[in-house]
Amino acid sequence: MLPEIPRELATHHGWVASVYLDVSRNRGGASDEVRLRWEALAGQLREQGADDKTVDAAEDAAMQTHSQPGAAGRAVFAGDGQLLYEADLPHPPRQELARWAALPHLLPLLAQRPEYVPHVVVRLGRTAATITGFDRTGEQVLGGIEEGEDHPAHKAGAGGAAHYSMQHRTEEVWARNARAFAAEVERAVTTLHAELIVLTGDVRARSLVRDALGERSHTITEEVPGPGPDDRTTDHSVDEEVRRIAAERAAERTQEVLARFEQERGRAGGLAVEGLGPVTRALQRNQVSAVLLRDDPSSELEIWIGPEPAQLALTEGELREIGAPVLGPDRADAALVRAIAGTGAELVLLPHPASDIEPERAGSAAGGAQPPRGQPELADGTAALLRFTTPS
Repeated sequence: MLPEIPRELATHHGWVASVYLDVSRNRGGASDEVRLRWEALAGQLREQGADDKTVDAAEDAAMQTHSQPGAAGRAVFAGDGQLLYEADLPHPPRQELARWAALPHLLPLLAQRPEYVPHVVVRLGRTAATITGFDRTGEQVLGGIEEGEDHPAHKAGAGGAAHYSMQHRTEEVWARNARAFAAEVERAVTTLHAELIVLTGDVRARSLVRDALGERSHTITEEVPGPGPDDRTTDHSVDEEVRRIAAERAAERTQEVLARFEQERGRAGGLAVEGLGPVTRALQRNQVSAVLLRDDPSSELEIWIGPEPAQLALTEGELREIGAPVLGPDRADAALVRAIAGTGAELVLLPHPASDIEPERAGSAAGGAQPPRGQPELADGTAALLRFTTPS
């Protein structure tokens, strides 16, 4: 499953400049090269009709220093004389582009972002827990330190009745802390709609917290050895393992969607359609739960669009039939992405089958994840799983 689409950008009203720029600075003279590449793209935007204020706003964002050294890329979207959205890319775009159109061209951005499931990471000690939450892009979106009871936090070393009494009180403190930490984890899971919980830190605390989680949370929990919240050093091995697990879960979800599509496609009256026309009509009716879409930069397919996300059709006449104002034709993949964002559907982006032998079809996911196994053949490179069917 692809990362969440920036909805405010996808549903923006007004023309948008979409820019994908190689901002690598891993060799001598790289800054000058980035400037020259930007000027070429800025010229293309002006030729397509972009106003100077919008181009200037895009330039300010495009020329900022990237958050990582070496090979990198940047995506910038601007309109109405101001920056609308920007994102650092982990790799240079395979194809630099500058596009001025009614819709933002978001597919290259989505293709190059990492794929994760929303997840919660909990670094546990006996008396404290650090709880952080991450979205589908791997960006941290919530975090905090939960302090539990700290007396008595450690078992007494002496023998006798006092020793056993202290042991009992300590165990009670650990259990109460674990229940409190588990409640905060549950709140984070609900907020993020998380599909993965990773517990790390103190072994005993991990066991107690896992036992205190609800049934659903318990089933999505993994444990990773690592330091507790009192250790302020960054444990890169834990971070890398968390990302690996979250990416693996995302790949599993994609496989589940593909398998369900094949099952529904093979069933009479099944909850699946394919081809640009049927998918477009299903998005009009808000029927779609997930869209399967080929990443094909060379595609020349277009869809007629209105100002709202679900206002799309194969022809101008069909668009008028649903009562939508006509903005004109635009890239089909850009229109589909806007409709997906506006209707709450999910996107499964698939590389083109010919990407290995036809570079113009290689898409934008340079350095991206391996393509899903057993990709289905799709009419027009697009298909959809439906929430419900309607009579023919």
